[in-house]
Amino acid sequence: TESPVAIVQSAYGVSPSMERFMRANQEAQGLDDSQFGDMFGGNKVLQINPKHAVIADLEGKVGSEDGKEVAVLLYELALLSGGYTVDDTGGFAKRVARMMASKVTAGSNASGGAHDDDDDDTPAVQTEVVA
Repeated sequence: TESPVAIVQSAYGVSPSMERFMRANQEAQGLDDSQFGDMFGGNKVLQINPKHAVIADLEGKVGSEDGKEVAVLLYELALLSGGYTVDDTGGFAKRVARMMASKVTAGSNASGGAHDDDDDDTPAVQTEVVA
């Protein structure tokens, strides 16, 4: 496969559509959402493609903050591509924006471009999630 990670259901897992339906039903009944994760959140399995370049690169970053951010982002991308939802959409957007900004910054520095803020390697990113 071309993907570095994928989310699959365990043998008795809940499909993404069923999970959305159950969350909506629980919310419509006015029930607390905190117990939902305990009942259904543990049924997802993260499959890792060890031959993918991103995973090989991540191996060298184990234990670092950058490695942790990449791992969380990979998990969230797997959720989205598997049809599930990401609970922290604001955090997801910030991580994607930081990753994109670091690639743009690295690309401009590699080509001889100047970086205005020498104190911080990653530009400040502001996001706003509108529901």
